[in-house]
Amino acid sequence: MIGYGLSVLGGLALCAIGVGALLAPAFSSEQYGLATRQPDALGYVRALGVRDLVFGGCVLMLAATHNTDGLAIIIGLTVAVGLGDFIIVARERGTTMKKSLATHAVGTVALVVAFALLKAGL
Repeated sequence: MIGYGLSVLGGLALCAIGVGALLAPAFSSEQYGLATRQPDALGYVRALGVRDLVFGGCVLMLAATHNTDGLAIIIGLTVAVGLGDFIIVARERGTTMKKSLATHAVGTVALVVAFALLKAGL
């Protein structure tokens, strides 16, 4: 199943992003598109890391149990997160963060494709 495989890749990517945000929040904030070195702000970056770890973990758990309906639901919710991230970076930084915006866009589109393939049974 292509949708299943894309979902697993997405779950692994979310876990990697989450671990990165916990271990190197300043670097992760740059990758995210809202670079900061302020200690208080880095706490929010770590919180985003926890969010990504939770979503990634849920995706992987549902994939491991072959719960396709649950997997489609969590992937659909993750699409909303990716879209929200894209909108926030675009609003705060405009087109100055083209690489970060592209990363958010590509990730979100990949999740939309995974969702559509899961719903189609592919």
